[in-house]
Amino acid sequence: MIPKGGYLMRWGNTGIPGIQPAADGTPGSETPYEFHICSPGRKRLLFTVRLRLSVSAQEDERPDFTKEFGDAIFIEALLKWAVRRIEEGLRDGSLGPSNTLLELTHEDFPLLWEIARQKQCAYQVREGRDLFCSAAAGPTALQVGLRTFYRTSVASCLACDLPDSDYLCRNLSHPKISDPTISIGALVNPSVDAGCDAREEGYIREPIHCHAGGHPCWEKLIEPTEEDQPPSYVAPMLTRILDLLDTTWRLRFGKEQGLVGCNS
Repeated sequence: MIPKGGYLMRWGNTGIPGIQPAADGTPGSETPYEFHICSPGRKRLLFTVRLRLSVSAQEDERPDFTKEFGDAIFIEALLKWAVRRIEEGLRDGSLGPSNTLLELTHEDFPLLWEIARQKQCAYQVREGRDLFCSAAAGPTALQVGLRTFYRTSVASCLACDLPDSDYLCRNLSHPKISDPTISIGALVNPSVDAGCDAREEGYIREPIHCHAGGHPCWEKLIEPTEEDQPPSYVAPMLTRILDLLDTTWRLRFGKEQGLVGCNS
């Protein structure tokens, strides 16, 4: 259940040199990554979620994954998975002050493989079979009103340095992506420029690091949805039961002793 003001998520680094066997002797491996859950107003720390890998995830699944994608993509996919899973855990109550451990198991790897092969970006626009980028800038981009659209592809999006929306910092704004160009047999990564709502100067250096595990100022706001709000009505059956109880009470103890006027 998400409170009215929501939660503010930040990331931290414990200083552990990579993924290591758990220091407390329990099965599994600990990572240097942790996520701080704060109240959004005063940004007061409520609790910290630690990230671990089960024995099967570390010994059986991770080698195959890193063989396919490499260690850097594994860490990137792990952080994206963690951000998504922490939000789910905060909403369903499986994560909180009494349970601050998030463990990646072998059952989570199908999703990890999917995360590594796809890019979730709020600036992607699909029109039928065609994919466009609404953050593109350059002479070949199509201008429609205040927005620009550049023809792109899944491969180009994967090569783009703009972090996935899954774990992009909430303060990044107005990204500008240069036209990606195709050289002989290779895709040249487009450069990224962006603004920052949290900085007085209004821009961010190296926006490619505006993600969990990147700049230490990264934040994600988890806001309540309609499911998190208490109902704004009282069930009719409940009101009828209360009316019956009030009437019975008055008949038994007198008109001046109804439930509404009871102070006990």
